[in-house]
Amino acid sequence: MVNATSVDLPRAIDFGTVATAPASSTATTFTITTAGRTSTTLTINVSSTTTYRDPGVSSPSLVDVVAAGHVLVIGAQDGTNMVNATSVFILPASLGQFAPGGHGGPVF
Repeated sequence: MVNATSVDLPRAIDFGTVATAPASSTATTFTITTAGRTSTTLTINVSSTTTYRDPGVSSPSLVDVVAAGHVLVIGAQDGTNMVNATSVFILPASLGQFAPGGHGGPVF
């Protein structure tokens, strides 16, 4: 038995195509289909503390997450196939065809 004083869980980092866009600017979820060797649908939970990054957009937000767009999500795993996002990076269309770390893919 171990009496832990703290537990650090690794961050979930997922890259994929937006399968189901947020229904409104106040939505709390959207889904992505991950890229790579296996394809998985993940539910991405967002909150008022989730930050958004989108090159060329001065104040990106949830409304910039659109169906068929590509995103990189960082957060905490929440059970199976669910991530509580702390950051959502909305990627330019030109980067969407590459999986991270793949030949010619983006480096994050």
